[in-house]
Amino acid sequence: MDAFEEEMRKKSPSWSAFDIRMMFQGYLERGFTAGKGDVEALTRLLGHPPRRYKDFAKEAASAWAAA
Repeated sequence: MDAFEEEMRKKSPSWSAFDIRMMFQGYLERGFTAGKGDVEALTRLLGHPPRRYKDFAKEAASAWAAA
């Protein structure tokens, strides 16, 4: 991950390289799927259950078209 972050710093701001590293490091350590506790925590934070990106994109496109 050190080498990855170093390469990213050549192409993006330092803060971005660090954030991307942390994101991918989390994937490596915890995997890509959410556990039951993750979904419950996100539901509390968002105020609604998480939805698929495809559904979010459709909703956002409809809102933008109406604006």
